Amino acid sequence: MYFQVDFIDSLTAIDKEVLRSIYLLRCLDENLMYEMFYSLEGKSRDYVMRRVRKFMKYKIIEKVGYGEEYPAIFLTTNGIGLLRNYLNLPVEAYLRAGKKTALGIYNYKDLRLDAKLIKHQIYLNTFVLEFRKRALEKDLQWTYYDEKYLSKYTMIRPDGMIRIGSYDLFLEMDMGTETTRQLNRKWTNYRRFYNSDEYFQREQDIKILFIIGNVKNPEIKADRIKTIIYNELGDIIDKDFDFYAAGQDELLDIIFKKLIPDSPYNKEIIPDFKSMMMRSCGFILSSGDRLASELGRVAFDLYARKLNNLKKILVVDKTPQEFVIDINVGSPLSLFKKISYIKQTSVFFENKFKRPLKYIIILEENKETEFYKASKAFGIVPSDNIYFSTRKRIMNMQFYEALYQYDSLGSIFHFTDYSLTSRVFERSI
Repeated sequence: MYFQVDFIDSLTAIDKEVLRSIYLLRCLDENLMYEMFYSLEGKSRDYVMRRVRKFMKYKIIEKVGYGEEYPAIFLTTNGIGLLRNYLNLPVEAYLRAGKKTALGIYNYKDLRLDAKLIKHQIYLNTFVLEFRKRALEKDLQWTYYDEKYLSKYTMIRPDGMIRIGSYDLFLEMDMGTETTRQLNRKWTNYRRFYNSDEYFQREQDIKILFIIGNVKNPEIKADRIKTIIYNELGDIIDKDFDFYAAGQDELLDIIFKKLIPDSPYNKEIIPDFKSMMMRSCGFILSSGDRLASELGRVAFDLYARKLNNLKKILVVDKTPQEFVIDINVGSPLSLFKKISYIKQTSVFFENKFKRPLKYIIILEENKETEFYKASKAFGIVPSDNIYFSTRKRIMNMQFYEALYQYDSLGSIFHFTDYSLTSRVFERSI
């Protein structure tokens, strides 16, 4: 494919990035081109319109309407030729050419989407590009694979995958359009993948992120999808194969708070909480991983204890001051599984140490009601050795008052002393 030299020379760095992205993401639209690329360079919407007209003049892109304000923009055969011959494509953009070992490239027909699938793809791409924008601000190294280019896994086909740090983030764009049959097939495929050699031999921990789109109240839909996932796959969920579901912005907040290298969760939230517990309550905290081998390989965020002068666990009100703690960010389904199985986990601890295991979950501020409703939807029965609190409660209240429990009707009770046996009604949810 031949292009005039002056046209090639006229392409800016951001033009080239946009054209590569149309290939890697399969399509964009004019609004995404502006919001996620050109506006970051200080360009106007009028400028983007002129660039689009120029690309169409040279027949390297085409517009395809699908009932939304902005038509989708795809590369033409000419556009793919431009990328192949004049612009460098990253390795993940290539495919194996038939049975040969030489690398090939997808053609126009490979990348085109049926009109009814375009909206799903645009929503998915919007999420990926919002991720890109935040990642650029933090100078993070990451790679994205659309389902079309995903060769890292063959047993499972998420809509897309972000590889960052030690995580493979599987993206599932939920538009509320999948049938029960399609969803059942998805759960079957995830279970088959979990039981495969491919999963066993993986190099990365896997987080499956359900992005809730195309609804007015993503929180409600997220609760529904989490309930279905928990009921269908709860027995195989763990910290290395975990599920999240939320709207786009909330899910991005979770990723950039907890799932990126040197995350605020590990660099700020955990250290700050450890310091606060020492200052406010006199607890010594260390990584919960140290107890995992004693708890049936169940790992908690932190192990907290008070020590007496003999460096033994301090007993106050006839109760050892010792807890395992998780700090909740984003309500991963593995957290609810730990709650469900806490009695079984406690057996390991009691057999080893001859004392009961007590478990504290630190909730995000003002999320008590949300967490209670999710637990109830999952059918989780309140346990007498599980306690809840927030950072603010622990800072401002006596430790035993800061801890509370729910009952099955949504009433909240806190405690009157360190034995954590006498409860006082606080309020109802």
